[in-house]
Amino acid sequence: MIFLTKIKSALVQTYISIFFIVLFSQLNAQENQSINLQLGVVALQSDSITNENPAAFISTKLLENLASCLIFSIDNPEIIKNVMTREMNNKITNLQKELGALKEKLDMTSFIIDKNRKQKAYRDALKALQQKQQEYEKLQIQNVVPTTKQLKISVVQKLYNNSINNPLIFCEQNKLDFLVFGTIRVIDTLFLVSIKLYSAISQEIIYSTTIVGNNTTIAQNVFDTARSIAETVLEKKLCVIKFNGNPSTASIYVNDVKLDSMTYVCLDAEKLSIQITARGYTKHVDELSLVQGTSYSYSFELKPIPLKTISIITVPDNADVYVNAIPAGQSPLQLEVNTDQDIVTVDKDDYTQVQVTLNTITDELVINLEKNNGMTFEDTFEQAKSRFYKSLGWFVLSLPLSTLSYGSFMSIYQTELELQQKVLTGQISVSEAIYAEQQLNTRFWLYQSAFWVSLALSSGLGINTIINLIRYISTM
Repeated sequence: MIFLTKIKSALVQTYISIFFIVLFSQLNAQENQSINLQLGVVALQSDSITNENPAAFISTKLLENLASCLIFSIDNPEIIKNVMTREMNNKITNLQKELGALKEKLDMTSFIIDKNRKQKAYRDALKALQQKQQEYEKLQIQNVVPTTKQLKISVVQKLYNNSINNPLIFCEQNKLDFLVFGTIRVIDTLFLVSIKLYSAISQEIIYSTTIVGNNTTIAQNVFDTARSIAETVLEKKLCVIKFNGNPSTASIYVNDVKLDSMTYVCLDAEKLSIQITARGYTKHVDELSLVQGTSYSYSFELKPIPLKTISIITVPDNADVYVNAIPAGQSPLQLEVNTDQDIVTVDKDDYTQVQVTLNTITDELVINLEKNNGMTFEDTFEQAKSRFYKSLGWFVLSLPLSTLSYGSFMSIYQTELELQQKVLTGQISVSEAIYAEQQLNTRFWLYQSAFWVSLALSSGLGINTIINLIRYISTM
């Protein structure tokens, strides 16, 4: 009985701990959840059908540039308070509509002929109305309190094709917080573009500009305008780096993060580490210190890595040879390769596929192919992957068994220690202690054996998992 009581107590404590961990994690997640504000872009309105193509191009560029610049949060307390107030008013308005609908439902119960159905419908409608009324009254007296939630801007990834007469109504209809709209005129080779930014939060135009450019300069002008709009919304100055160089397909990393485009935008002045890489070229590494609110043009020219001629021989020959997964011919053959970056793959029917890096190869690469069991490289990889995950699953399943057997064993052990303590303090007689110990001995050896067996089982499964993991990695 003592043993069972201890087990039940331990399980109850465990469940309580798990409940509070989950509860606090959910509360923390809700507290840190951000609020997304929506920004929409309306296609520029043109005064002529012939200007529709330039209008669509400039509008699309403006949308893309805004999405690349508006990646930061708003932390202005006044804006946050206004947004929270607006959210509160929206909730009150929605509750008023729900109350009206419930009152109508309550009135409609008077038309029900059946008395029992009428009474039940009236009680249900009245209960729902009272609950909603309490929620409404509670919300009305609730004050907007400061929040730690962040305001993030989401740029709607589509152009609205509407003429804007009343931006406030348009924002309400499309659930937008900010709206960018404007007009375009084409005069000879010049584009005259007027752009405005409307805030549904403050219900006013908070930014307006006119840009003039030609086919050469308009793209940069649009980016500068998008940056100014972003700085107006965020109320912060942005740092911008525009990369250009050779090769144009190079991968650019800033602070070890790969860029999706040739433009990097950051919020605060900081020291950046820059890496530019391309296959067949030497890596370019640099550091750059920024000044807040400034733009940089970063040019680069990667140097090609000299290619080296090597001979590839396989035993047996006539194997298919690939360089970076591109077919290069059949062995034996000579290839010009970049020994620092290229990977050679050799494949032949009924033989195991081989991949070789070339950084240690001098002039000749000899590969002895081994007969396989009819399985392709993909089959071997999937088999190793399946074995690893199966062994991992069995290992994870064995852990609760080991934990439970250990808890059972320690419970009996602690009970024996308590018996010895009670004998020493005179709480029970020696004969009573001997009798109780005889009752516990069988369980003690049983639970101890179960613990060691489960421990050995978990250890064996763990070792098997590690072995399968090594085999899985070796096939990659």
